[in-house]
Amino acid sequence: MTEYGVIPEGFRAKTYPEVLESLMSTARTVFGFDVDLTTGSLLGQFVRSIAVEMTTLYQQEEAVYYSGFISSAEGQSLDRVVALVGIKRRAASKASGTVTFSVTSAASAAIPIPAGTVVGTSDESLLFETTEAGTIEVDETSVNISVTALTAGSEGNVSGDTVTKLVSSISSIDSVANASTFTGGGDAETDTELRIRTMTMKPAAKGTVAALQAAILALDGVMDVNVAENTETHTISIAVSGGDSDDISAAIEDTRPCGIPVTWGPASGFEISVTAVVKMVTGSVSSDVQAEVEEAITAWLEAKKIGEDLTYTQLIKAVTSCSGVDEVTTLSMTDGTNTADSIGESIAVAESACSKAGTITVTVS
Repeated sequence: MTEYGVIPEGFRAKTYPEVLESLMSTARTVFGFDVDLTTGSLLGQFVRSIAVEMTTLYQQEEAVYYSGFISSAEGQSLDRVVALVGIKRRAASKASGTVTFSVTSAASAAIPIPAGTVVGTSDESLLFETTEAGTIEVDETSVNISVTALTAGSEGNVSGDTVTKLVSSISSIDSVANASTFTGGGDAETDTELRIRTMTMKPAAKGTVAALQAAILALDGVMDVNVAENTETHTISIAVSGGDSDDISAAIEDTRPCGIPVTWGPASGFEISVTAVVKMVTGSVSSDVQAEVEEAITAWLEAKKIGEDLTYTQLIKAVTSCSGVDEVTTLSMTDGTNTADSIGESIAVAESACSKAGTITVTVS
């Protein structure tokens, strides 16, 4: 039995030294043991060039072998493997919200704002477009219009007063702003998340918490689900992030336990404000460090699952992982009622809520 390639333990690829030694041994057998195989000889160079190609082929064959397993496949290979059991990767979803279009003085004539009008953040790094037409009526100074991100992803879940630039040309409009946080933006399911969902799926099961969670997570646009079972009242409550309400209701009705009442609703935003004072690494730029820490805190909050508590230890880890941070002087987070500012403390999150970034204040010294 060969000791390379597909073996009982999996796949064993030859390394470059092993390939080269094998080719040299063959060359000595064919051409004689005194043949010149040094790096300066023509045959030596030829053998080494073949060894490089054979090593690459072994690596490619190994990748092909492992692309056939859920636990090791990546990217499109993983998509194709999980498709065999009827699962597909959840795509990224676009954030949406409401923007207020305003004029400084009451309009003397109606000011139309067409669907497709583009607004964005001050640096235009994030752009949104109106999903419907609106009008600032005569004697009015503003109108609220729904917008959707042009690009899918969680970065579209911007906080209030972030969308402040009118990108499309409408000369009559003096200002735009979003009063509240945008929601619904989600990143595409990662390989790790897709593997876990596939490996824990119970395709034939119904009437269980796991079956309900799997059925809802399989729906387009659903980013997260938390199923809470109350064994005393014999009821189930579900919080869902994203997805179509009719699809969610249908999936619940098809999967729920017979005779057990199930209620569900969109996960509510649980706004957390964070204050941090950090010392930067010598030679760093304070504005860059501030932006890096703000992004790290926001990403940490947005990545939390529905109903997942927020621990101070995890927060300080997120801040200290920033390359520009040398030391954390002060760090605290609050939901407006409860505060965590030392090791061992945490902020509890309700089973139907998911954390969102509130006011993030970072001071760099």
